[in-house]
Amino acid sequence: MNDDFKLLESELANLKPLAPSPPLHDRIAKQLAAVPAARKDVWHLPLAITVTISLAASLLVIFSPPKGAIDFAPPRDTSTPSTQVFAPSSPSVWSYHRALTLPEDALDSLLDQHAAARSGDGPPTHAAAFRTFTSVNQATLGDL
Repeated sequence: MNDDFKLLESELANLKPLAPSPPLHDRIAKQLAAVPAARKDVWHLPLAITVTISLAASLLVIFSPPKGAIDFAPPRDTSTPSTQVFAPSSPSVWSYHRALTLPEDALDSLLDQHAAARSGDGPPTHAAAFRTFTSVNQATLGDL
């Protein structure tokens, strides 16, 4: 097999490229002469117009005077007084945490106290979304 490659290599080594003929030179010259002139980049003008319009619009928005005085509403006071937060009569995380650090029945009495305070009010307003799942509605749904 090496002999085949050596034979092929010797044949390839004997090959010499031919010089290009004058008709080939003429054909190449004609094709190069027929190439159209380099076209101008047509995107420069639209890009320049777009940038100019954008800059003008931005400057108009920035430097145009406001049509009327801007009236800002004063901020509302949303803070809760600390006396209300730490009041033992209101149900809060702080009151339940404090009840957990006291003897065992302190939490039960606090829960009873808060339940008695809420008993005349009806359901809390923040739980209105869960009114659809009362025991009456659950009975109509059946066992799932």
